[in-house]
Amino acid sequence: MNWINWVLRNWFEFGILLTQCVLLGIVIWYGSKILRFLQVFFQYQSEFRERLSAPLDVMPGERITIDSVWQDVKGWLLAPMGSGGVDPLRSIMKWFQAR
Repeated sequence: MNWINWVLRNWFEFGILLTQCVLLGIVIWYGSKILRFLQVFFQYQSEFRERLSAPLDVMPGERITIDSVWQDVKGWLLAPMGSGGVDPLRSIMKWFQAR
């Protein structure tokens, strides 16, 4: 009963406290999402660098062109997406899950 009287007397301060707690929860939630994204991003970045360095391991007599490397990278990026009338967002999610 005592805390109800406090809330009735200090409703504005209680509202501010409640709002700050909600905002703190939202910041923590978004922070965890951003940290998860950065973890996946850096993991993907290392895989992408490995894939880019792979075509450079060729025989001494072979010739590498930028176009051939780009075609390899483009094929590697597009392979998990598939083809057809699939929603682009679903294709991107499928691509991230495959990597």
